Amino acid sequence: MTRLRPHPTRYVLAIFAMLVLGSASAVGGGSPQKVGAWEGPWNWPVASIHSCMLSSGKVLQWSHTGFDDWGGAWVIDIEQWTGTEVPLDRNLFCAGHCQLADGRILIVGGDEFDPLRHGGGGPPWPGIRDTHIFDPVTETWSGAWDMAHGRWYPTAITLPDGRVLVFSGLDETGKSVNPDVELCDPAEVIPPWEVVAEHPMPLYPRLTVMPDGNLFFAGPGEISAIFEVDTWRAWKTATMNFPQRNSGLCVPLGPDGSRILLAGGHNGKTVTATCEVIDLAGPDPTWNWTGSMAHPRMHADAVLLPDGQVLVVGGHSGMHEGATDRGDPPKHSVFEAELYDPVSESWSTMAPMTEPRNYHSTAILLQDARVLVSGDGPTAEIYSPPYLFGGDRPIIVAAPQCLPLGRPFLVATDDAAVVASI
Repeated sequence: MTRLRPHPTRYVLAIFAMLVLGSASAVGGGSPQKVGAWEGPWNWPVASIHSCMLSSGKVLQWSHTGFDDWGGAWVIDIEQWTGTEVPLDRNLFCAGHCQLADGRILIVGGDEFDPLRHGGGGPPWPGIRDTHIFDPVTETWSGAWDMAHGRWYPTAITLPDGRVLVFSGLDETGKSVNPDVELCDPAEVIPPWEVVAEHPMPLYPRLTVMPDGNLFFAGPGEISAIFEVDTWRAWKTATMNFPQRNSGLCVPLGPDGSRILLAGGHNGKTVTATCEVIDLAGPDPTWNWTGSMAHPRMHADAVLLPDGQVLVVGGHSGMHEGATDRGDPPKHSVFEAELYDPVSESWSTMAPMTEPRNYHSTAILLQDARVLVSGDGPTAEIYSPPYLFGGDRPIIVAAPQCLPLGRPFLVATDDAAVVASI
């Protein structure tokens, strides 16, 4: 177990005070009630390419094997401020992952290329057929069932009935995108993968679950489509206004995810600040422009917050790919966070973070409603949105431990008279 510690060159005394007092300060002007506040940065044991919130309240993060000292996998306990290494036996760099109905994390694919064995070099990047499961209770890995073909940069998505579909990813040759759609049921004793359809898709296709249980495909290309579960048919629904939002953001809005927000990205020539929204519950779903961000961004991260707003952090506005040497912020990095209000369809500029977060960075909502931002180097920061500075928070006195999908449930609080929404 490793005790997490502050970044040695930045505000060491102030950071320790934040940890002890549980406070934070806004950076760059503005009160925390308006722009939120950042804590950190801290030294981090892993350059987190992947982040998963566990049912235990801890965060699972992993990078790659063999590239540098910041690889491997770690479980981060934010409350105790410790990190525990959970070693990997495979290179799960740029795999796909999703959370299963019982809280376990399923990781599909990864990278066969291991520089420790191959001595460095570039592509091809062959995908692996492996799947792995991480148990948040025992904090251990287990090898699962192999897929039909390799996948690197795939998308895995959990369906409402608990089954998992996997799309895309470079196959075991590292030269071709895997066109097979594979399905498994983790509830089965031996849940083999089954190839159910063939739908060529770009790497890391943006897929969300619609209210009716089908899937919506939102790029990164300009054509969006609906993928019908169980019939395995797909059909075009709408064309985006800004074509080719490569390295952009896709976030479902509202309690049922029937509205989808696209933000930023690039078309090969220009990085954009534009955003658009589609309402899948409408009679004729169409992409419509919404408010633009203050900064063009690619390789940014987005988090859907508990109040329904969307936080966007990091990214850069230049067309270069990735970051430069650590400690030398990449040109055009964006440090200001931005907040999208889906009601007013407008953006507000929030407090800026300290470290650049570009290619291979992550942002994840913590159980205390703060946001952990890390990656693109071995550091991390935590953002407290403005809602955490609005006075006393309502206290939940009773809630069910298990919820049936799509059914009403009761939450008890003594503050019900002042609660506007949940």
